[in-house]
This record gives sequence, C-alpha cells and structure tokens, in this order.
Amino acid sequence: MSSNYDLTWVLRKFDTLYFDPDRVYGSLDPVVPVQRVHVLPPIIIVSSSTIINANNITEFMQEGRYVRIGEKMKSARSEIRHNNGKYVICNMPELLTLSEWERVVCVVVDGRSWQFTDFPAPYNDPVYLFNKVCGIHFVFDKSGGFGVGGGVSTMEKANASARDWDVSILRVPVDDRTMDGALCSQVWHILNVFARVKAPWMHDAAMCV
Repeated sequence: MSSNYDLTWVLRKFDTLYFDPDRVYGSLDPVVPVQRVHVLPPIIIVSSSTIINANNITEFMQEGRYVRIGEKMKSARSEIRHNNGKYVICNMPELLTLSEWERVVCVVVDGRSWQFTDFPAPYNDPVYLFNKVCGIHFVFDKSGGFGVGGGVSTMEKANASARDWDVSILRVPVDDRTMDGALCSQVWHILNVFARVKAPWMHDAAMCV
C-alpha cells in the first residue's frame, strides 16, 4: 500500500467519524439538546443505635454540632450538604438495591455484628464491607478528649468488636460541645482520605446534584 493511499484512507476515515453529523450526533433537524449524564449522590449508612444517627447526623456533619438524641425528634431529612455536595443518609439499608450499594461510601457502626444482618451478601461480612467502604464508630468519652483512639470508655468496652474491624473509632466528649466542630472536620478528613484511595468518584458524584 502506497503512502498516498494510506493518507487518503486515513483522511476518509477521519472525515466519516468526526465530520458526519448524522453518524455522530444523529439528525440535526430538529436540534436535540445534549443531556448531561446524571450522577447519583454518595450514600452514608447510619444505625438507629449509634451516637451519630439519622436524628442528629445533619446537625453534626453540616454544622459541626452534636445534638443528643433525646433533645431532637426524629427528622425526615434524608440528605446532608458539604462543600456544595450532596450525600444521602440511609438508616434502612435493607431497602437499598445492589446498584445503590455501589454508591455507599461510609457506614456508621454501633460495634455489634447484628447491624449487618439486613445487609445483602457480600456486604454483610464486616471484613469485605470495610474493605469497600469507610467505617466509623463513635463512642462517648467522659475524659473530655476527642478524635481517634484514646482512653477506653464504657461504650468502647461494650462495643469492643469494632476494634477487630477496619474502622475509625472516634471519641465524642459527653459534655464538652466546644470540640464538636473539630470532630466533624476529622470525620470529613477520614472520609476524604478514604475516597482518594477507594472511591475517587465520590466528590464528583456529590457535586453533580
């Protein structure tokens, strides 16, 4: 095959692929606006028996303010906003479809394996689950500290099984609310670090709604 023939064939293929509007875009009459692909927001699963749950996660994750469960009636809110992104809050994981499970980025755990009873296989296995999603376990701390690890509190002893899982254990001061904002920032930091490694799509998905 000559070089001239090669060039002619390449130009013909290029013209067909990129300059034939009917082939690439369909008929231009009538003009149909291009639809943006809709990306659904990430999902965070909470339990009714955790310190941070569906009743108070909005105040905590959006405002950096912990509200005791007894101080607030159950809310119908099902989403939180952060840095202009949207995250869906789910406290009934048994209703999630398998495709929705692909959007789960975080599970707030109470430290007991029965929480995963209604999770579909293989997500009902804590080892598999926390290899796929970010796990966070909140415990009360009477010492006034906050953050990962620290002294073992009564709640930590009761839920010691969480220490066998790949989850971050965060201490929530019982009475000192001045640390709530710092703790909230730490939660988002943990989630962002997880997303960079395991869910790089998370931030783009949150911003597309």
